[in-house]
Amino acid sequence: MSAATSQLVSIDVTLSAQQAQQAVSLLKLVSEQYAARRD
Repeated sequence: MSAATSQLVSIDVTLSAQQAQQAVSLLKLVSEQYAARRD
């Protein structure tokens, strides 16, 4: 049980890390478009 739980936790951490990466890249994209619009 504890092994399965730790596996689920590691999967959850991996998913949240991917979501964080996606959020960062999305923010970069938006800020780039905003900067291009200001010029």
